[in-house]
Amino acid sequence: AFVVFGTIASIKAFHDNQLLYQLFYNLPYALVALTIPITIYDALVVYRYRLNQPSMIAMSIGVSTIILVGGLIFADTAWLGLSCWLGVAFLFKVSFKRFFNFLEVADVPEVDEEAESTEA
Repeated sequence: AFVVFGTIASIKAFHDNQLLYQLFYNLPYALVALTIPITIYDALVVYRYRLNQPSMIAMSIGVSTIILVGGLIFADTAWLGLSCWLGVAFLFKVSFKRFFNFLEVADVPEVDEEAESTEA
């Protein structure tokens, strides 16, 4: 988004375009806000498979929501709340990564060391 709108803004005809400036400024906020439903879905999956403690999931979602709503109501800004939502997404990403690594190790067949040593 920054590359596209920055390139367009560098063109002389669009240099002072207010709409382009607003898109350049607000598009990252909109993109992060669009990921909030996906993050909530990931939270439900993490809760369902018990990949994190339920209190940790509730705290991360709750704090992010409170900071986002509080920032929008009282401070007229969303950047801190949306950055919290990015942090929650990375928290769940780490949980999924650990889970898939566990599944990978669980699929490896066990080798019987005694049978292997008698064959040699």
